Parts: sequence; structure tokens; C-alpha cells
Amino acid sequence: MHASGKYLARLLKGLLLCLLLGDICVAQEITARPPDASTTVPPPSTGTPTTMSTGAPQPGPGTPAPGTTQPSNPGTATPAPAQPQVNAALASLYNGMTVSFSFAQSISSNWLMSDENYLAVKLGIQARQQRTVGPFTLRGTLNFGLGVNYRDDSIPGRNFQTNDNEIFTEVMAIYPVKWMIDPYVATNVRTAITESYRYFGPMYMRMGSFRDPITTQQSAGFSFSRMSADGIFNTRIGFLLQQVRAHYQTLMTDDFTTFNVIERYKPTSGIEFVNDVALRADTTLAFTAHFGVATGFKDLSVWSVHWDNETRFQLWKSIGLIWTFNVIHDVTQTRKTQFKQSLTIGVIRSF
Repeated sequence: MHASGKYLARLLKGLLLCLLLGDICVAQEITARPPDASTTVPPPSTGTPTTMSTGAPQPGPGTPAPGTTQPSNPGTATPAPAQPQVNAALASLYNGMTVSFSFAQSISSNWLMSDENYLAVKLGIQARQQRTVGPFTLRGTLNFGLGVNYRDDSIPGRNFQTNDNEIFTEVMAIYPVKWMIDPYVATNVRTAITESYRYFGPMYMRMGSFRDPITTQQSAGFSFSRMSADGIFNTRIGFLLQQVRAHYQTLMTDDFTTFNVIERYKPTSGIEFVNDVALRADTTLAFTAHFGVATGFKDLSVWSVHWDNETRFQLWKSIGLIWTFNVIHDVTQTRKTQFKQSLTIGVIRSF
């Protein structure tokens, strides 16, 4: 009997503890739950109850009880939360145009460096537009870069040299199907803006001019896009058709195995893989990158690579710092990997 009484006392204590915990949990749930139309919340300063309705709340003589939530008026539209400022800055990377102009100049006349006059000027234009036309999303891109160096010194050679000389434009149509990836078709054109030369000491050879050669490309496949508060990322993969046309500068079109014939047209079919990234930490710092690789079905072991990077620092009003790093690997131009890096200060204007 003594042992059974001890077990019965422990059982009663456990039941009382469970009931106490259950009451606490129910009380917390009622306190956290917002009042509905039938809930009566008595104010602490008076004994008269104040009934809450689904319309505008009835003001009571005192403050509401702690833990209660005042319902909102369903007839009044709730304003949308303000978007972060960085999203507006990122949107300007997709819809807008940026013009940059930079230059460098020096004159020297001393016994260490002899006489030298140097002037470098560069004009760059980047434009992007995105529009919705019917069920399609259209994206347009324009990259324009023209830079000229003038050097007059004791070393014989050509005074004027072009260091940036290319225009690239692309139009892409995407059909959103509410999948993770969307089908697309795209077409682009790439050519030189003016005459460009390759220098061998005092000798030089013309390598290209406007529309000579000119590269056109059409592609179709699937794309994936993502836009967040940190940046914009686009990637796509698909089949491509490429055509290279030339008149005088036939380095990219001529087949050297045919000695008696000079080809001025070269078609290619293959696969492309393109990635675009745009990041903007704030209104003074922006980074854009384009990485594209392509190969032909004739030889899948040979790939052409275009990798362009640009970072812009807005120092003061329209004055900014521009850092670029570009890599090109295209065996139709040369078997060596080409790269170019520059750091310039100039005028940057966005529209």
C-alpha cells in the first residue's frame, strides 16, 4: 500500500504538470492570434467592452490590451513596400545607354627619353534595352569601342594606331513558358569600325575595315535568367549558324589548302554557350562581363572564346575610372591567345 500510494502521488503530480503546461500554451496561442469579428477585447482602463469589427477599428477610451493586433481596413489599399535602390540601379544596366570618353597625353624632351609626343583617345558606347512585345521578351545590345593612339618619337613607324576598333550588336527574342529555362532565338553582327593594321616594326599590314570582314550569327536554344538584389545573370546554350564575309581582308575566310582560289565567304554551324553578368553595388560602382564560347561541328576540339570584363568607378559627378580586361582566342585570327587590359580615367555619362 505504501508503494502504490507513492506511485499514485507521482502520477497525480505528472497530470497536474501536463495540465499547467497545456494552459500556458493555449494562453500564448490566444494572445498571438489576431482578433476576429467576434472577439471582444476589454480595455484596461474601463470595464466597458469594445467590440472589434471587420471595418474600421472602434477607438476605446484606453489603449488596447498588450498582445492584441488592430485589424486593417479591407477597403483601404495597402501600399507596396519600397524596392531597394540597388534594384533601380540594376535596371539601368538593362535599359539605358552609357557613353565614356577617355584620353591620355604626354610630351617629353630630355636626354633620358629623347623627344616624344603621345596622345591616346578612346570612345566607348554601351546600350541595352529590354522590351515586351506580345508574348515575347526582346533584348537588344550595342557595344561600340574606338580608340586611337598618336605617337611621335625617334623610333620610325606609323604615328596613328588603332587600339580599339569594333562594333557589336545583338537582338534576342525569348518566349517565356514559365519553366526554369525559356526558348530563344538570337542574331548578332560583329565588324570593325574603321581600318585596322598589324604592325611589324616600321612595316604594317591592313587586317580589316568596316564590313570587311563582317561576321553574322544566328542561334536558337534555351536561356536562363535571374535578377536579384545583387545582380543580373543570363546564360544560354543553343545551336548556331555563322557566316564570315570579306572582300579584301580574307584572312578569316580563305582556305589555304586551295592555292588557286581565294574564298571570301565561310559558313559554319555549331554550338554556342554564352553568359552575361551585370553587378552594381551602388550608384558609383558597376561591373559587366560577357563570356561566350562557340565551336563548329566540323571540329569539336577547336573552340573560339570571347571574354570581356569592364568595371566602372564613378569618382565625381561625370568623372570616372574605367578598368577593362578582354581575352580572345580565335584560331581563324591567330593561334595565340589575345588579351588586352587598360585602366583609364575619363568622362562617363548614363542616359
